Amino acid sequence: MVTNDVDKSSFESVAEEIDQLCLEGLFGDKAKKYVSKREQLSESEYFYNILNDWINYKEQVGKMHVYKLLFLLLRLYVDAISIGQQKAIDTIAAFFYGFPEIPDSECFTSYNEYAVANANNKRLLRETTSKRNIGLKEQKILAQSYIGVYQKGVELVNKILTILIPLLQISNRDSVDPMKIYKLSLYEKIIEFEKLSNGIYDDITNSIDRIIRNASSHLDARFDASKSVFKFRVIEKGKIKIIEKTVEEFMAIFIKMNGVIQAFIFSGCLLALASLDKEKYIELIKKIVDDLS
Repeated sequence: MVTNDVDKSSFESVAEEIDQLCLEGLFGDKAKKYVSKREQLSESEYFYNILNDWINYKEQVGKMHVYKLLFLLLRLYVDAISIGQQKAIDTIAAFFYGFPEIPDSECFTSYNEYAVANANNKRLLRETTSKRNIGLKEQKILAQSYIGVYQKGVELVNKILTILIPLLQISNRDSVDPMKIYKLSLYEKIIEFEKLSNGIYDDITNSIDRIIRNASSHLDARFDASKSVFKFRVIEKGKIKIIEKTVEEFMAIFIKMNGVIQAFIFSGCLLALASLDKEKYIELIKKIVDDLS
């Protein structure tokens, strides 16, 4: 149960918007089905169906990496809850509602913006690759779409770290100051996270390429179709530097970033399911373990 004295109006507004987008089919037929039939299901059935369908989808690139991150996050949640109990639960819930001492600190809005951008990018990818001839215009539009999604994704990961760092502090029995963490840059959050995790959770932050994030966050990135590379203009030690990434290199980074977000969302769903129906939770955990073996 969440006891934080927080304003839930923002969460409710975003949740209603996501529901409407699902019903309009933006996130696919399955998401539309989940929302349209949610009132007919118990909470445990709702979470179970979403998780089970995701686990059963075997075509996702990088799925094993997501599973590994998911187990790391579950371990972090359990460690924090075993030490901090309700304080840890309230910290996890802050992703949706924000911290009471930091107005407008919820991350759910950022998740919605990322999800919409990612869904539109997938649609654009399907439309582009279905064409017999893909011209320069289509290549540039699709590449910039990927850069935009990556930008929103890393901003979301930045906010997810605002939740994970306090959980590590709770696990370590340290004092927690959400505002101090919130003010840190992405680079500073990564340093703080890795310092607190003692190497245990570094796979999470290793999924973030800060050089590309810096370039794309300032829109100083482009796709060079003549060389089939992404070019990022960054400033290092006071000098401008051009970083080139092949399409394959950029996609590998993109997939790992998306994996952090997926792992966070689905680990949260699993945590909720564990509190509602232990047997269903164990069933799904066993399915994931079987996939990994």
